[in-house]
Parts: sequence; structure tokens; C-alpha cells
Amino acid sequence: MKKLTKIQVDLFKRFVDIFDVEVVYEGKIITFEDAMIVLEGDRPNDKTIDERKENFKATLAPYVEEYGYAMINKFDEYWTRIENNKLKFETHGKTWTLKLRLAKWNSNNEERLRDNYIKEVSKRF
Repeated sequence: MKKLTKIQVDLFKRFVDIFDVEVVYEGKIITFEDAMIVLEGDRPNDKTIDERKENFKATLAPYVEEYGYAMINKFDEYWTRIENNKLKFETHGKTWTLKLRLAKWNSNNEERLRDNYIKEVSKRF
């Protein structure tokens, strides 16, 4: 299904607000945000954003020893940002592979540290 236009979203929101309509999906009352997800062809998450953030954080726990708490924390902060009613990592769907993302994040982090070190040393001369 195509993404809804801003006008369509506004009209739907206004309709729900004016007529005080409860949106029902699979027998459950859902929020307006979840209704928008359904209209765009996805399934709404049964868990709250906070619960999904905690689940994501739990999947990172085994990697703390390998990559360190500071890097894992920055990785978690970046990938659990909210984008279009989803967490950032959820927007990557089928292409999401935690182990590969962590390895790339670590590689980029080491590159930045090396580049910063070279810049600092270069300033001294």
C-alpha cells in the first residue's frame, strides 16, 4: 500500500477527533498512531515503545563485554530513536542484523578515534 499523504492523515485524524471514534483492529481498540500503521499496510506493535526499547536493550547485553558499555549505550541511544512511530532499528525491517550492525558501528568508532588522534598529533608539529 502507498504511504498516506499528509492531507489524508489530517482528514482521518479530524474525523476520529470530531466523531470521537474508537479505531478497532482485530477486535482491539488501537491508538490513532497504530491505525496509521495499519492503513499503511503494516501491523501495529502490541508492545509499547518503552517495552520495545527494553527488549532491544536486552538483546545488546551479550555484547557489552566485547564492545564495552559506552559504545553499546551510544548504539542503543541511536537505534532506539523514534521515527514515524517506530524505533529506528524497526524501520530497517528485513535488513536488520544486530551482530553486523555492531561490528560496523565499532569499526566506524575506531576509525573516528584514529582520525581524531592523527589530527591531534598533526597539530603538535
